[in-house]
Amino acid sequence: MPTDSLRQLEKLMVDLHRQFVQGLRESPEADRLRDEMEPLELQLGEDERRLFGELSEDLYEIEGERHVVPAPNGVDLESAVMAAFNAGSHRRVLELLRADTSPVSRDRRSYVQGRCWEQMGFPLTASLFFANAYLHSPRAVYQATELTALAQAGELEDLCRRVDAIEAQPDSSPIVLQQAAVVLFQMTRTRPKLERPALYRRVIGLAERGDGDPAPLGNQRVATLIAAGFSYGNLDDHVQARRLLDQAVATGEYPEAYAARGVARLREDRAGALADFRRAVELRSQSVLPYFHLAHDALQRGGFSQLLGLCQEARSVAPPGHWRGRMYEWEAIARAELNEPRVRVEALFSLAFSEAPLDPAIRENADRYASRQVTAKPWTVPPEEPPGFESLDGVSAQDPIAA
Repeated sequence: MPTDSLRQLEKLMVDLHRQFVQGLRESPEADRLRDEMEPLELQLGEDERRLFGELSEDLYEIEGERHVVPAPNGVDLESAVMAAFNAGSHRRVLELLRADTSPVSRDRRSYVQGRCWEQMGFPLTASLFFANAYLHSPRAVYQATELTALAQAGELEDLCRRVDAIEAQPDSSPIVLQQAAVVLFQMTRTRPKLERPALYRRVIGLAERGDGDPAPLGNQRVATLIAAGFSYGNLDDHVQARRLLDQAVATGEYPEAYAARGVARLREDRAGALADFRRAVELRSQSVLPYFHLAHDALQRGGFSQLLGLCQEARSVAPPGHWRGRMYEWEAIARAELNEPRVRVEALFSLAFSEAPLDPAIRENADRYASRQVTAKPWTVPPEEPPGFESLDGVSAQDPIAA
């Protein structure tokens, strides 16, 4: 992934590119950006410097200054590009596209360039190529992927400007409207709390407009219903939140729909929430929440064999830090209660501590086990706090398909 210096340079280069597009190549702002870039470029290694040069070269193409390099002899470029893309050799794809003189449409070319830069860790650059693809052919997939790239890059202001334009279009594609709802919801939790209610209402409005014909793919509709349902939850309208999450479950056997409804039910219908979480786990949910709540329930009941299995499954989806640390800790407890070798239990406590060194429960349980002070009810277990409606790990629309 790009280093901090390379990420800073990407942002400056994109801003400089925007100056060029506006015909301000020699403006004071362009000069300032060049001055900021110079010391950062000196911090790059040799390969990073080449990569940054390639990024700059590709951006020139958007400005209409494409420089086509000679094509490799005896190479069918379209076949070579497809093979490299399918193999995940994204830098090779970009290299071939710079030499590509075959009749590939400009929109497809820009879209593929965007996908490559996105996969290489440059979502901001990718967003420019997706926008350029849309300029040449207004396909919903190009607009939707631009929104996703802007969200990945953390560019909330640019994202909101794009959403403004989409909302102003009377014939916006349902796919684009739903993707806008999902990515705007994902970005909302990064904003100050006073700004969030207005953003949640925008998410709901986009979702309602997008829930029409032609119906988007089921997974995208589920992600949108969850985003809108959680937005209602954050606005304390739990009736509407539950209505939309019930719709998400009814859309099909999507694990995150069950996980999201479980979150909504946890405060008032714990048995129903646990049933939803069990179904989410059966469907291989990519959210850690259903595994966590089922594991907490198993730990409280003394179901240590079940706890062991849940912790092992959860580690494949748990993000680093608190969540993964808790799963290592509870697996250690399960193995201790099942009388497994001390060396294995202690190794798991060490892994838990390395993930969450400031967590008091992990420290207390590890110390108690190490000092052999295990009694009938020895373990410190934090209370089960029902999660809020701010996020659900694993909830996102998949690659949108053009309507």
